[in-house]
This record gives sequence, structure tokens and C-alpha cells, in this order.
Amino acid sequence: MNNFLFTQPFFKKNGKAVAIYFLVAIIFWFVFLVIIPQFYMLDLSFRTNVPPLARGGPEDYYTFEHYSHFIFGSKTATDAFNFVDLGVFGRTIFVSMLVTIANLLFCYPIAFYIAKIANPSTARLLIVSLIIPFWINELLRSFALRILFANEGVINNFLTGVGILDQGILFITYDIGLYTGLIYAYILLMMFPLYNAIESLDINQIEAAKDLGSSSFRTHWRIVIPHAKPGIVNQVSYLAVLWFLC
Repeated sequence: MNNFLFTQPFFKKNGKAVAIYFLVAIIFWFVFLVIIPQFYMLDLSFRTNVPPLARGGPEDYYTFEHYSHFIFGSKTATDAFNFVDLGVFGRTIFVSMLVTIANLLFCYPIAFYIAKIANPSTARLLIVSLIIPFWINELLRSFALRILFANEGVINNFLTGVGILDQGILFITYDIGLYTGLIYAYILLMMFPLYNAIESLDINQIEAAKDLGSSSFRTHWRIVIPHAKPGIVNQVSYLAVLWFLC
């Protein structure tokens, strides 16, 4: 089993020590920072709302009260269902799907350009340019986006200053700034898996499709996307759940 594991392409490419480090780090991150917190939240959702010091006592027991309130509302509510919370839940699902699709459409052409079109030096420069902004604290990046999209922010001042608009666009009021921030916050989680999936595609397949008269759209639809489908499906499902939980 060990010999089979160490002969896999991932271990051959990175070496045993580096590959094992990556696997251990990823497993640790996924288990302790994703799985365990989510199961803890699930457990709390079935418990009564008591102070932390009272947990484990006689007042702390499992119940469906929270879910009953979420679906049907309080006991004194006159409506048959809790339309407020259910509406928020539905909009959350819609926004998570919308942002996931928008992120995929935004990241796919960039990932393809880096993987198959750009020369090595340009590709390295683009990758570094994508990574460096994320060295900055997420809170500071959020404030920076707010400055850009504010009613009197950089974008509106520029558009009104050059005469394109008479008055600024309410980016924050119409949630444009929110959607942009969500897309930007997790762009690397979509970008690099797509890049890795596309980079493994043999360039000769793309060249053969062009020689046979295939259009760019058909080449992507019939060759590139099917090859990158595992990475696309994995990241779309992961980010949709991640944005939903956020």
C-alpha cells in the first residue's frame, strides 16, 4: 500500500517529504478548521439556548425548538410559516449560487490564460499578483472595497469627474459591493484548482482541435471543460457550501 501511494504522480512531482507535509497540513486544516466547527454548530442547533456555564447541566438538552421556530415562527405568531427567516434562507441560497457561478465565469478565462497561453515568466508574475493582495488582512481588504464602492468613493468620483455619470451609482445600496466582495474574498479558492486542472491538459489536444477547424468556444466546450470538470465540480460545490455557511 505504501509503495503504491508513493508512486502516485503527486508524490513523484513533489517528493515524499513535501507531499506528506502538504497532505498533513490539508487534512489538519480541513478537519480542525472546517469539519469539527461545522459539527459543533450542528450540535448547538439541537440544544437549548443556555449560557456557556450552564452547558452540560439539567437545562441543556437536545430539542427541535430552534428548527420549529425557524420554519413555523414563534408560538404567538399568526402566520402559518416564518416567512421572514425562510425568505432570508432562500435568498442566502440564491446569492451563494449566483456568486459561485459569477466566480467561475470570472476565474475560468484567467486560469486558462495562465495555464495555456501566457509564457512561464508572465504566468509566474500573474500568480504572484493574485497572491500578494491576500497577504493583507481580510478586514483591511473589506474596508478598501468599501472605499472603492462608497457613494462618494473612488469609482463614483472618477465616473462623475470625467463626465460619464451625472451622479454616483449606489453600489452598496444595491448590494453590488457585497457581491464583488464575496467574489474577491474566495477568488483564489476557485482560481488555483481551475489552473491546476487546466494546466494538466495536453496542449496538443487544443492545437489538434484548431487544426481541424474547431472554434474557440467548441474547443473549450468539448475539450478543456470536460478535462477540467473534476476541478470545476469540486470547487463549485465547495465554494457554494462555504458561501452559504458564511
